[in-house]
Amino acid sequence: SLRTLFSDKLFPSAGDLELEAVTLGWRPMPEDGLPIIGFVEGSCATRPPSLYVAVMHSGITLGPVSGALIALEIVEGVN
Repeated sequence: SLRTLFSDKLFPSAGDLELEAVTLGWRPMPEDGLPIIGFVEGSCATRPPSLYVAVMHSGITLGPVSGALIALEIVEGVN
């Protein structure tokens, strides 16, 4: 069980420590495995798109370079 793993294997000195909560985070995974990055077409009918998305499974490892490239696209208009 999680309790046994936690107390016996990882932290044997934890004694009778009880877990208060366990949190599970879901990471997005596009169906084809490729990142979805860019303006959402049709997000505004009267002006250029105003909604920008960046969805990828590897957000932690690609975060720094993705953020820099996304900033260039949004601020400078670089594709």
